Amino acid sequence: MTLVFMSLLATTIGERVSLTLGRICFLPLVTLGALSVWYWRVSGDLRLYGIVQFYPMIAIPLLLVLAPPLYSAASGVFATIGLYGLAKLLEQLDHPLAASIATGGHPWKHVASAAALLCYTLTVARRQSLQSVGL
Repeated sequence: MTLVFMSLLATTIGERVSLTLGRICFLPLVTLGALSVWYWRVSGDLRLYGIVQFYPMIAIPLLLVLAPPLYSAASGVFATIGLYGLAKLLEQLDHPLAASIATGGHPWKHVASAAALLCYTLTVARRQSLQSVGL
């Protein structure tokens, strides 16, 4: 998951700030994501993993609001973030949901996460450069 979060952050930087900057940030961000999992596994300390998981979910909406879009269909990225937020909520409600739903919240977290990825993929597939459409 950290690889996806870091890739999405680098992509958003490339789409909102500068394609060159997004490309420069990609490898260091993905490496940081992988190292956070390794560090968690070796030390048992989840702090770096938590930062890597949640920082993009703060930075990406800020980039979407503060930087002008270079592509159409930007609303799909907001929908992606909303679905991911739902996934995190379901994760937090796993035990309370287990009392009322046989599966608990965890499987539904994965469904919401998959829906977020599908939403983002469809958004990228249908978007166009705003320069190419004359905006």
